[in-house]
Amino acid sequence: MVNRFNAGLRPSDGFLLTSRPREFRDAVESWDVLTAAAVVALDELTVEDLDRYLPLTTRTGRGASTKWLPVLARVGAGGPLSDVLSTPLMVALARTIFSDTDAYPAELLRGDESRAAIEHRLLSGFVPAAYADRADGVGGVEARLRFLARHLCRLGTHDLAWWQLVQAVPRAVVGSVAGLVLTTAVLLAGGVVGWVGQWPDDGGRRAWLISILIASVVCGVVGGVVVGHGRGILPSPARMQLRVHGRQAIIAGEFVGVVRSWRTTAWFGVWTVRGVGVCVFAVYLFGRWASLPACSPVSVRGSSSR
Repeated sequence: MVNRFNAGLRPSDGFLLTSRPREFRDAVESWDVLTAAAVVALDELTVEDLDRYLPLTTRTGRGASTKWLPVLARVGAGGPLSDVLSTPLMVALARTIFSDTDAYPAELLRGDESRAAIEHRLLSGFVPAAYADRADGVGGVEARLRFLARHLCRLGTHDLAWWQLVQAVPRAVVGSVAGLVLTTAVLLAGGVVGWVGQWPDDGGRRAWLISILIASVVCGVVGGVVVGHGRGILPSPARMQLRVHGRQAIIAGEFVGVVRSWRTTAWFGVWTVRGVGVCVFAVYLFGRWASLPACSPVSVRGSSSR
């Protein structure tokens, strides 16, 4: 991975890379260093840092500038609370919960809690404090966050990628929506043509509309099953470089590989069979039920000129 960074960056490019110290050290020792990169390591926050920062973050009001004093005194004495507030993340959570609201940080001094218990208190209180001013309440926000958390647990990852959100929707829902859209599209396209067309009598129009109705249902069911099974076309970010010269064989091989994939074959097969079946079925019903008037023979009589 580090080699790719070095190979893909130009001398004038600037970037900011964040990482945990252990993971960055392992990557550098296993591969290579980042060329001309300065490494900045964050130290733990001290009591002096908290004393200069937290009192300035409180809202203006009576006693606002002093409500952090009991907490700072406990932090100066050491213990689990001092360990928790030594990281910028936990300090940011504490500021959001207590400095940006009317709550008092003295709640962190209740009982002899462990570091894990204090961290859990801060993590669980962040969302209600951050979204307290929303008109729809905090319940809707927590429900959406739980949905995303369950989605990430199913994927077995901590990285939230927008192109993978479609996998959070059940296959039945995707297939039902796709089938409904296909059914409506086919029904409207064929129904409008049959309704406004010129027919010799009502039998032909009725046969056409019945055939289109059946064909639209078949299209919706088959298309819904196919789309629901694969959840549609899964999007993903891509970087395209169009280089054709000297790569004809590679492009042809990749095209053949795409065509030979089971999903592409299934799409071509389903749409081809469905199109042929709809046409054959429509022609059969039209010929079976349409009552077209018989054409009377035309008598042509020759006339002799005198």
